[in-house]
Amino acid sequence: MIRSEGKRVVVTGAAGRIGAAICAEFQNVGAVVIAFDLKPAPSALATLPADVSLSAIDVTSRDSVEAAARAAGDVDVLVLAHGRQIRGTPMADADDAAWDAIMEVNLKGVFRCCQAFGAPIRARGGAIVAISSINGVLASKTGAVYWVSKAGVVYMTRVLALEWAPRVRVNSVAPTTVITDMSKDLANNPAFLEKKIADIPMARLAEAEDVAATVAFLASDRAGMITGQTIAVDGGLSLS
Repeated sequence: MIRSEGKRVVVTGAAGRIGAAICAEFQNVGAVVIAFDLKPAPSALATLPADVSLSAIDVTSRDSVEAAARAAGDVDVLVLAHGRQIRGTPMADADDAAWDAIMEVNLKGVFRCCQAFGAPIRARGGAIVAISSINGVLASKTGAVYWVSKAGVVYMTRVLALEWAPRVRVNSVAPTTVITDMSKDLANNPAFLEKKIADIPMARLAEAEDVAATVAFLASDRAGMITGQTIAVDGGLSLS
């Protein structure tokens, strides 16, 4: 059984479907969860475990990230579950504004958080887990800017794993489609769902809890020899 008794775990993007599931998973294994998101609204609080408090962070602002890191104090685990998607951004048509908006959150936001929250982790020893996407590993013709940002997360994972070893393990998780607020439009697209599920050997989409369980394992002592890896939570999609 995975246990993380007393470990202090920071989760960004905690008000999202995946982030909230990660918070719940870590709480279930005994961790102290410190949750952050952009705008902690009352509706977001309902998705989190009752005794997990949610604080504000703007990952596009270094001042905000550094203030959040100071407020969090000593940290053992950092989970980067924040993200932004802009539909309809193929590379040929994307403008600078779309590129910058996605990269600021998905890639530079991870960079800023790793620097700020990583300082105490490097001192204490611990783990970092970033949420990428299976399309950060597999090329896709749609949503190109988003996928490039997630590919950057995969590569950053590998670089930091080398730079910060042996004190810090750094890994990423690459899920296939999970229906969240960011992807809820796909839930109303029967043609998309039918094709996606047909392409996945396990014949279903991923659930947020699938991602959360993988994150908790990678952050645990049971994964002590795993670093610099991107774990696909895709039901075998990347095999086909």
